[in-house]
Amino acid sequence: MKPNVLQHQYAITDSRDKECILSTKGICICSGWYGWDSKNKIYFLCHFDSPFSANSTPNIIMEILKYAPNEHSFKSILVGGKRRFWSKCTRNIVKQYVNGQNELNIVVRDGPFDNGCAKRDLVISSQRGRITNQKLEGKSYLDGFCWFLGPMERVEVNS
Repeated sequence: MKPNVLQHQYAITDSRDKECILSTKGICICSGWYGWDSKNKIYFLCHFDSPFSANSTPNIIMEILKYAPNEHSFKSILVGGKRRFWSKCTRNIVKQYVNGQNELNIVVRDGPFDNGCAKRDLVISSQRGRITNQKLEGKSYLDGFCWFLGPMERVEVNS
C-alpha cells in the first residue's frame, strides 16, 4: 500500500465514504496529527513537515467543520517527530490554534516522539476505526520544487 497523504498534505473522510483508508509515510522530523469522531465516523490525517506548515491548522479546522454535525466530539493525537528538533515547535503551534478556537469540539493529546532514525507510518481505516503503524511503500513527499512552501494541501482520498 502506498501513502495517500504525503508531506505538507491532509485528508478528511466520513461515513459517507465507503471503506476509506487514510495513510501517510515517513513521519521522522515531521509531525502527524490524526483525529476522529467515532459517533459520526469522521476521520482526518495531517502530515506537517515544519512549524510553518502548522500555520495551516485554522484552515484544516474549518475543513473538518464542514463534515461535523452540530453534535460532534473529536479526539486527536499528535505523533512522531524528534523532541530536540522542530517537531516540538510544530506540535505546540497546532495545539495553540486548536486551543484558541471554540467551533470544533476537539481534544488534542500528545503521542510519543520518535527516537533515533525511526520513521512512523500511519494507516487509518474509516469504517473499522482502526489506526495502525503498518509499513507503507513508496515515497512520503511530493515531486517538484518548493512544494513545502505555502499552505498545506488538502487531498481527496479514494474509497
